[in-house]
Parts: sequence; structure tokens; C-alpha cells
Amino acid sequence: MKYSVSDIKTIGKIDRIEIKKGKYILNIPSEANIKLGDKLNIFITEKENDLPRNPIVQLLGSVIRKTDTHCLVSAGGLLCQIQEQFDMDQTVYISIY
Repeated sequence: MKYSVSDIKTIGKIDRIEIKKGKYILNIPSEANIKLGDKLNIFITEKENDLPRNPIVQLLGSVIRKTDTHCLVSAGGLLCQIQEQFDMDQTVYISIY
């Protein structure tokens, strides 16, 4: 399912994109050239073999915080808030395509 980018904040060479009004908040490299209103698929998995081909951005991270409603993933210093529930310290792949 494609989600629309609802907000973008640029911080140096990093873009903080908000998708579906806060359902996902992802810090990604600015080189991805994602624009406000772009329609994107987000796929999150713990298995490398399940990843889609030719993503715009692909991040490998670890769950560092967990609440009842979302998880916070650190991906090489980039923070991502996701609604999917994973265990603490679990490795996850985030693919935007």
C-alpha cells in the first residue's frame, strides 16, 4: 500500500520524512530526493531475503525503544519511528520503494 509523504524537514544532509501524519517518521539521506506528496511503499521485516528489489532507501537498524503503539529504530545513527511491534534489540530492515 502506498503512503503519501505528509511532511519533510531537512537537517543538514538528512531529511526527516513523516508519512501518514506520524504513522512513520523516518530520517533518511537527502540523496533519496523524496518530495512532499510522493507516494511510497514502506516494507519492514526482520528477514533479509524478504526485501524488495530496487528500493529508493534501505536501512538496517536495531530496535532501541518500544511502547504500546510504536518502536524506535536506530539505523546507523538515523532514527525511525515505526508502528510495527518488534522486540528490543531486534534487527530490522526498513525499505522504502
